[in-house]
Amino acid sequence: MSGCLSRPESMKGSLQRIALALLEEHREKGELPTNGRFVFYELEQRGVVRKSRAERQVLARRLREQA
Repeated sequence: MSGCLSRPESMKGSLQRIALALLEEHREKGELPTNGRFVFYELEQRGVVRKSRAERQVLARRLREQA
């Protein structure tokens, strides 16, 4: 899967890896989020992302690619 991700040092690649780690965390618990927005809100609560349009768009695209 990591071959499909952007460069780790880019904002896009960093967010992709963060989102993927959170999804894996949920999968292990059998609790997949029903909406990408919930993933974003959870990352925002953890202080990982800020409420910026660019970060939301990158995260939303990555989650669609995972589906």
